Amino acid sequence: LLSSAQIGAINYDQASALSSQQVQGISSAAISSFSSEKINQIINFNGLSASQVPNVTTEQISRLTSQQISVISADTFGVMTSTQIASLSAEQFAVLSTSQISVLPTLGIAALTAEILQQLSTEQISAFTNLQIPAINTAAIAGLSSTLIKALGAAQIGSLGTGQIQAIRSEIISAYEFITE
Repeated sequence: LLSSAQIGAINYDQASALSSQQVQGISSAAISSFSSEKINQIINFNGLSASQVPNVTTEQISRLTSQQISVISADTFGVMTSTQIASLSAEQFAVLSTSQISVLPTLGIAALTAEILQQLSTEQISAFTNLQIPAINTAAIAGLSSTLIKALGAAQIGSLGTGQIQAIRSEIISAYEFITE
């Protein structure tokens, strides 16, 4: 195994030439030795193993391009830490697929801001599961547009906590019927 110092010495061209198998061979601790720029050169972020992903720093994640974010597998997103999820920018979050969103850990969801949620499409907002919805903070719920609120399904609305329901602006609630008999 290469040491952290050896990993840190890999240049940009070398980093981009690493195969998935080679990336998986890097120790979990050594993953954080890559500079953010070098992590950007590893196009196949999915080559990281489940034990390596939590060692990618928030700075490294924040430097991933939208294209790189969009191709990260749902399995990889499922093992990201809440701190890593919280480090995603609104622009990065906006390119997530519905399968990526549906596996986000609830602790990461709690850190999402209204700014991030406003960037989502109706398909993306409807991808949040009934277990994830209660984790969205009330300030973020309060910032949702009527279009995004309307995109939530009945089961998702039913999973909102009382504080979240109270955070929905009254003009949005009066504009839509959420309760069916």
